[in-house]
Amino acid sequence: MMMATTPTQLDDLPHEIAFNILIRLPVKTLLQFRCVSTYYNSIITSSNFITKHFKLNLVKSLLSNKNNDYLLCKARSHREQDMLCTAVCNISDHTLTEVSRWKVPVSNATIVGICKGLFCLVFQQFTVHTFSADSRPIDGTWVFDIYLWNPNIGKFKIIPSTDDSFEPFGYGFGYYHIQNNDFDFKVLRYGRFFRQNRLEFQVYTLSSDLWKQLSSFNGSRGPITRIDLPPHLFFNGALHFIAYSRDHKFILCFDLHNDNFREILLPQDYSNGLFFKLEQLAVLEGSLALIFNSHVLIEKCHIWVMGVYGDVDSWTPNIVDLKDVKNFFGCTSSGELVIRKSSPHKLILFDPKSADEKSIGIGDLAPEIYTANLMESLVFLNERN
Repeated sequence: MMMATTPTQLDDLPHEIAFNILIRLPVKTLLQFRCVSTYYNSIITSSNFITKHFKLNLVKSLLSNKNNDYLLCKARSHREQDMLCTAVCNISDHTLTEVSRWKVPVSNATIVGICKGLFCLVFQQFTVHTFSADSRPIDGTWVFDIYLWNPNIGKFKIIPSTDDSFEPFGYGFGYYHIQNNDFDFKVLRYGRFFRQNRLEFQVYTLSSDLWKQLSSFNGSRGPITRIDLPPHLFFNGALHFIAYSRDHKFILCFDLHNDNFREILLPQDYSNGLFFKLEQLAVLEGSLALIFNSHVLIEKCHIWVMGVYGDVDSWTPNIVDLKDVKNFFGCTSSGELVIRKSSPHKLILFDPKSADEKSIGIGDLAPEIYTANLMESLVFLNERN
């Protein structure tokens, strides 16, 4: 990176004033300013500046009245298969406006989650060690690589691997506040050790760059035997999964602040006599929600909202007709469901209050994930990649 050495007006300012001016600038501008002088660069790349810039942007995002909903898509063309497109969902006219395209740092990676400007990506691949005489694989190992990626600055961090005997089945990713209004990120993974049947949990903390084995959790009906396939839900400082203890189904909640598990009960008898086509946790207008489609004679969408977080008696249902649901991506800030329908193949915004459907044109893009916040940050600015 070439930097100017000629002093500028800002070079003559006291450090504190220059710091307070720069910290209010957007990420794109700061990256350009790094090339202006070594003085700017030394301020912007300092850990103190990166942390305080993150905190300031976090406060702005929490206080902002703008309801910016983002749909992240991948291009369908083979030439751009590793490009991730970010589009703002315009609620007023039900259109998408592309705002950026980023190259994903690893091919064929799965997006585990997005939190405060960071993406958690997982890449898995089976490596064959031994082949038979007729070229059939006999022996091999799975490789599971986890990346934390900041697309706004094009930097990423590869999370260190641990015991190869641990086979992960799923992941969760989130953020939490710590003392003095500081912050940290965590990755939770669950799976089994080789030749063991018990489901185990491990958590990675970004600040320490270490994994920790967690104590086994027993719900009200015993140990966890299964967790539904992703996606997980990050809400209220915790990760949420639909889990099972034998035939008992509940919401498994993992608090990122204290690394504790707890159980949230689902609505009583909500699934009796129903054939599930789709079931997912979501945040609907600031509340925890369970959304699923059932198919008994008439296909319906069931939306259960927990009015008081953690209070099983506060679950309330809204059941509406909705056919041909293929994927559910999330809820907009105005309470609409972002859904891909299978017949005809299209993306819609569905209002569960009025049952109105509005089609969204996505062109040649394939929807991947939906988020209500894509905050910018400088996290990982000093990573060497």
